[in-house]
Amino acid sequence: MHVVFRESHGLEESAVPQDLAQSPADLVVLSFSDGDLGAFAAGWRRAAASGSPLPSLRLANLSVLAHPLSVDTYVERTLAGGEGAKGIVIRLIGGRSYWSYGLQQIEALARARGIALAVLPADGRIDARLDAASTVPVSTLRRLAALCDDGGAVAAQAALAQMALAAGLYAGPVTGVKTVPEVGGWQPRDGVTCPAAFAMTATRPRILLIFYRSYLTAADLDPIEALHAGLSAAGFDVVGLFAPSLKAPGAAGWLARWVVALRPAAIVNATAFSGRGADDSSPLDGAGVPVFQVALATSDRAAWGGDARVVPRRPGDARRPARGRRTAVRGRRELQGGRRPRRRSRLCAARASGGARPDRRDRRARHRMGAASGATGRGAAACGRAVDLSG
Repeated sequence: MHVVFRESHGLEESAVPQDLAQSPADLVVLSFSDGDLGAFAAGWRRAAASGSPLPSLRLANLSVLAHPLSVDTYVERTLAGGEGAKGIVIRLIGGRSYWSYGLQQIEALARARGIALAVLPADGRIDARLDAASTVPVSTLRRLAALCDDGGAVAAQAALAQMALAAGLYAGPVTGVKTVPEVGGWQPRDGVTCPAAFAMTATRPRILLIFYRSYLTAADLDPIEALHAGLSAAGFDVVGLFAPSLKAPGAAGWLARWVVALRPAAIVNATAFSGRGADDSSPLDGAGVPVFQVALATSDRAAWGGDARVVPRRPGDARRPARGRRTAVRGRRELQGGRRPRRRSRLCAARASGGARPDRRDRRARHRMGAASGATGRGAAACGRAVDLSG
């Protein structure tokens, strides 16, 4: 079947046919969540780096397979093309009705060709209709669902290995902790760690980098790693602290205790919502140091830069930002060196570093922080519509 795809529309408009042009592979994972896809990509790469590579893999977001013609083309060219897929994982949010036509076509293909098909709920609840659409044993479905719910690169690698075995393909053993704790410390080299280890080894002024646990489970840590590297190069010892949110039961108290115990010079907060409770206090208040708020884009760099609704891309841009965005523009320029920070900001920086006023190193640190905050990750933002992974 030859189909010509000529139309291109935005997310707000109705679905139109799209051809992902993915070549066939042994394993295919489909999900509405870019976080899922980012974790599976990281798990596949982790296996390759360990010397025990997994079978070839294709990843695609179900949101671009909404049109029936898109589904038919994907089934014919990617799932049934060549030697055909041996194993398919579909993770659905909202149950069978949210992608009924696609699920019907893939289930028919799997039963006709003997493909291992696992259809998993993404809400943590057992769904008998999704079990019935699958071709692998229920025990395999439960194991895969548990690994997907845990999230993270190690759990995703284990899920791919489990699916490869169910499809009759080879997969080596998976080492490492497969469950990500609710709260914890993080370092780029060690992964999840205890903040106490950082406290015992840090010798320079300390920066706490606060971020969501979901960045870990989606293996979408590029922006966090960029911030960590920039601040470390500027002369600080940096540790990440992650939590489901600043208000999650148990997480707020844990964060508050470590914020005080680690005695940071400053805090960089990459969570999106206020952590202030009913008493107007935040778990980040205890250290009495400046808290710098950074905003992480959920789109890729090209989409962010080309969107007329974001803040101006250049300080000299003639477009005047909407009133509600002026503070964000001013803050971004200050961090990136586009204009001299206000005197109050300099005094806060001086107080945090223990000096009378910030030196050149402090100003370079603020500049690097701004540059790092514009980075995008390989997971949600960089995953896009589809990813091809082959050995």
